[in-house]
Amino acid sequence: MSRSEWASLLASEPLNWMLGGRIAVALALLYPLESRMAHLLSACPSDAMVCPAASTPIQILLTFLELLCASSFAAGAFTRVFAFPAMVLLAVKAVSDLAASANAELSATIDRFVHPSGDWAFAAMHLGALSLAWDLRRVGSGRWSVDRWLFSRWFV
Repeated sequence: MSRSEWASLLASEPLNWMLGGRIAVALALLYPLESRMAHLLSACPSDAMVCPAASTPIQILLTFLELLCASSFAAGAFTRVFAFPAMVLLAVKAVSDLAASANAELSATIDRFVHPSGDWAFAAMHLGALSLAWDLRRVGSGRWSVDRWLFSRWFV
């Protein structure tokens, strides 16, 4: 990548709402208003208190991607890079939560692939976080972020 392409990834507008938006997206990816960490994958059964080890390399990779996206949004590090995977994860969560609240048979089918974290209200929360992630992809990670610090250090 050229220097200007790196600069466009790290440049950020100094808007104050972005810190709260980044934290909201990170929390929606990690803790969907439950008392325990709920991940996207069905390696964690819905009635289990502790998730067993992921059984496939794909599950390990996707869980790592979910944690990486959440931590990048929390720190404001490479927000534009991780915005697209975060939006996909949030969209899958929203669809699975909507399907889980539709009927029990559909919920049982989805629970084999994706772990729904709630019902239609959780889906609405994930759609709100998806909207915030879309805005953050467009404007950057804000005033208090690793991206802004790197941009001011390397490109200004």
